[in-house]
Amino acid sequence: MTRLRALAERLVADCPEDIALEAAITGSVGAALDDGHSDLELLFLVEEPPIPDRVKRWLASAGATDVLAGQDESGTWAWCLIDGVEVEPYWGSLSDAEREVAAVVDGEAEAHESIAFAHVLTHSVVLRTDGLLGELARRLEVYPEALRERLVRSA
Repeated sequence: MTRLRALAERLVADCPEDIALEAAITGSVGAALDDGHSDLELLFLVEEPPIPDRVKRWLASAGATDVLAGQDESGTWAWCLIDGVEVEPYWGSLSDAEREVAAVVDGEAEAHESIAFAHVLTHSVVLRTDGLLGELARRLEVYPEALRERLVRSA
């Protein structure tokens, strides 16, 4: 197990469930492509993304320094240093994730963000779940023909 994977497992194990119903390692670590220059990206899916102050408090309790956090229409983001590693957690809503996957599977998504989110879900390591992350990834296993056709037409 890599140092970054071990850090991710520790963070998720110590993360309160109210801000981490579902959790996965994403980015290069999630895709098993990390190297000595990699940061650690984490995806948390929750009913309602936490406010930035809640995120800052939890990250500080986990030993983070230089914590930044903010919120926009898509969710809550943060950046910090933990044990010399840049950590980038992101919190999104369960309902938004389900909606994004449905749009991809139904061939209705063509925005880069939707396709990128599908890639993230299928190239991640699930660390905490009630089954939703696996179900979303399973639904994306087959590239939808309708989406393929739509993307080709719009190119």
